[in-house]
Amino acid sequence: MWTALTLWLVTIASVTAYAVWAQGAIAHGAPGWLMVGGAAVGYFALIATFMTTYFALAWWFRAPRPRDVRLGAAGTLRLVGNEYRALAGAARRMMFYRLLVRDPPPAPAVLPVLLVHGILCNAGVWERFARGLRERDVHPVYTMSYGPPLASIETFADQLARRIDTVLAETGARDLVIVSHSMGGLVALAYCRRYGAGKLRRLISLATPY
Repeated sequence: MWTALTLWLVTIASVTAYAVWAQGAIAHGAPGWLMVGGAAVGYFALIATFMTTYFALAWWFRAPRPRDVRLGAAGTLRLVGNEYRALAGAARRMMFYRLLVRDPPPAPAVLPVLLVHGILCNAGVWERFARGLRERDVHPVYTMSYGPPLASIETFADQLARRIDTVLAETGARDLVIVSHSMGGLVALAYCRRYGAGKLRRLISLATPY
């Protein structure tokens, strides 16, 4: 909720400010098509600036990598392109997360999957990932949104514990698989430390800073 609310407030404020500025520019003779196009260019330029900043920081503080696991030019371009594509649609997915990612109806299942997002995100970031799992006949797939942002990981672990119990109750399963991203992996680890791993068949972490 907190992430979506913040994004909605920032978006509304930004669009309003730009509309006021654009209206003044049009009144002074600027073509309307240029103002409309400028809004799109500005958004994508903002995404590029944000991504370039943290890619530069990651490169500066990089750890030594063996030569045989380096990406190379083509792999690097593919990485950057995929990251940009994901970021460009992330705001929409997180703003409309309640519509885009919904729990499956309660039904018996052998092995549910629970997706746990990273810092400053919500369940919306998993929209395409969850759809890809279902297309590969992996189901049922559940998500969760924990918060508020920047609260303690122990607080998030308690929320994860309640979510796990809910999923198991709705499916009748004995355990489940967690797929976590970034800080979500730390939340899952904190859950295991506090509650044990008896309800987890497997924990898969993507880009978690263990």
